Amino acid sequence: MADQTVTMRWRRTSETDADALVRRTRCHIFHIAVKVTGSRDLAEDVTQDVCLRLTKNAHKVSTENTAAWIRKTTVRRCLSALREKANISPSKPTTADDPTQDIAVRDTLFRLRPEARTLLGLALGLGYSYEEIAEILEVPVGTVASRLHAAKQAFRNAWEEAK
Repeated sequence: MADQTVTMRWRRTSETDADALVRRTRCHIFHIAVKVTGSRDLAEDVTQDVCLRLTKNAHKVSTENTAAWIRKTTVRRCLSALREKANISPSKPTTADDPTQDIAVRDTLFRLRPEARTLLGLALGLGYSYEEIAEILEVPVGTVASRLHAAKQAFRNAWEEAK
């Protein structure tokens, strides 16, 4: 989906400049980071870090694996950032049909472990398949399925406790 667009843009252009690559992929990186972290502020920090890493490692990233590298690096940085800042308060929603519902969901998500939030963000927020998540996290598909099931159950339990 969006990852293929990133790769296609990279292939179509004759620019090989690392800064150009960062300019073309920055929004995509931010989009992933927001969905995984649930925090615009944290997503901005992750995006900056991934862009710096991309600039530094652009010569190692081939046109065939640009999207995969970006996806894996972004998710890994999100996980690290979530672990480092376990007590971050959720950012306010920008648009929602029911802002109080959105805030309640975010509050519930922030009570979960970072790994559970990441899985829910990848599967439900970004719509990645189990296979894509397995590739990103470098775990078997069965592990993704069981961990995602556990994350959904943890969310349900946290949601019920909050009521």
